[in-house]
Amino acid sequence: MKKVFSDQSKVAHLWANKEQDEATNQGRSFYFWKETIYSYGRHFPIAKHVQDQTGNEFILFTERGYSNTTSKHISITRGACRNSDIVYCYNPESSHEENFKYWYNEIELEINKLAKARKPEIYLNNIERVATKVKRYSQYTGAVIPENLTESMKITDQDQFAGYQESRIEQAKQVQKKAEQELKARHELELEKWLNFDPNTHRLYVNADYDYLRVNTENDRVETTQAVHIPNEIARRLWLSIKENTIKVGDKILNYRIDKADKIVKIGCHTFKRSYLLQFGANLYETA
Repeated sequence: MKKVFSDQSKVAHLWANKEQDEATNQGRSFYFWKETIYSYGRHFPIAKHVQDQTGNEFILFTERGYSNTTSKHISITRGACRNSDIVYCYNPESSHEENFKYWYNEIELEINKLAKARKPEIYLNNIERVATKVKRYSQYTGAVIPENLTESMKITDQDQFAGYQESRIEQAKQVQKKAEQELKARHELELEKWLNFDPNTHRLYVNADYDYLRVNTENDRVETTQAVHIPNEIARRLWLSIKENTIKVGDKILNYRIDKADKIVKIGCHTFKRSYLLQFGANLYETA
């Protein structure tokens, strides 16, 4: 079976008609393997033979553009399967989630242009065009359109745009609130593990506004959540300087410069609440 062809159209024809499992052009820049035909490698699938839920065949075809040569490969492939049922998507080998995300971002770009549009019909038509492709993709693949994409596809005039904007702002607030709550919960969990000397948590990687301290009695050190170890005596002197209000900007603790010394104490890349440092020192040194 011949697999290498000088005529690129022959490669596309063999793939479109499923006459063999593989073939390539002479430069191996345009080839197919089983259901999928590629340009320059697996990173750029042009099209793929697919079956719908009832067993009927159709072709998923990329919307992406690329170099002039790849554009030529795309054109040759489209010509070879012009008599087939073609369904367009971002990437024939991506997940449904990835393809829907691409279309959602496309519609969002058009929606953002509507705010100051002198000719809103241009952007509304573009939204409708994308929505048509989304619905066709969903119909053929059986994939359920995500709720956020469904909502964005409903915009057919500027009045709906205004309502969508309000909904989008509220949704963004909810997403941010949820992310902050999840971050706080993760931080509290990781901090607890760190304070209890979990062997897999030698420092805190989860972002937080402030740093914290713990005492390592084995080496007589005070340790920070950024994995800095301070000799106990130096830590005690720092606490006393804060307590007696003699701490000054420009002073150094080990090699770390004090950049702020009021309600917030910044030492190098560390940020502490002054009240926290005073309480930590009191618990450690006044009860000793």
